[in-house]
Amino acid sequence: MKAVAVAISVLAGSHAALAQSPLQSYFDASREGWAVETRTNPTGSFSLVQTYTPDFVASGGAEGGYIEELDPDSNWSFFSAPSAWGGDRSAFAGKRLEFRVRTDTLNYPDGRLVVLIGNGGQRVSHATALPPVNEWTFRSIPLTAGQWTIGSSGTGTQATQAQINAVLGSLERLLIGLEYGGDQLEERVGLDSVVFGVCPGDFDRDGFVDFFDFDAFVGCFEGGACPPGQSADFDGDGFVDFFDFDAFAAAFERGC
Repeated sequence: MKAVAVAISVLAGSHAALAQSPLQSYFDASREGWAVETRTNPTGSFSLVQTYTPDFVASGGAEGGYIEELDPDSNWSFFSAPSAWGGDRSAFAGKRLEFRVRTDTLNYPDGRLVVLIGNGGQRVSHATALPPVNEWTFRSIPLTAGQWTIGSSGTGTQATQAQINAVLGSLERLLIGLEYGGDQLEERVGLDSVVFGVCPGDFDRDGFVDFFDFDAFVGCFEGGACPPGQSADFDGDGFVDFFDFDAFAAAFERGC
């Protein structure tokens, strides 16, 4: 448990501000500016077809409210982040995009796509694993090389860190897929607890890696008093155990 010992030894002096605080949507009271976009085939031009307004649901999310959409047409559907999330997000390079998703149907794989669109239409994409049906599933995607491909289909040539950074530096769209069924009006998909540009050690999501993060994790681990959208299952293996504590301590130790 070396990581825990080292982490504890630096708690008192640790209060490092992140270069740019993460962007967060927990949907506790509203849609928070999120929309739904449908687009043409991700392997083609990926052109915008139509924009819709998702439903806000006040309870039943991963924690509290969430947004959801019943597949609105026969194109590829995505939750679209607010326009204010765009711009220069180069400080998020090397950090993570995290969210929770739920679908009631699973017979079409393209809902797992996450796409970042930059200035001039440059795109990088990531294909997540398929989620279980009717369960909130946690996603944590590093904004690093080896996780993203060039284009919008989640396949093909791996994007370099320079290419990812270029898209983040002039971001125009952040899209999270909801196309888990092959037909219009087939699947209803929910989205909750989106955090963009997060450092894993920033457990309380306040923009700092410090003692309060360690304290928040211990409270979550021991008694279930977790910050919004957070879980003591830090390594995402479905269990809360020593390995989660060790994984968090290592993330805390790395800082941001």
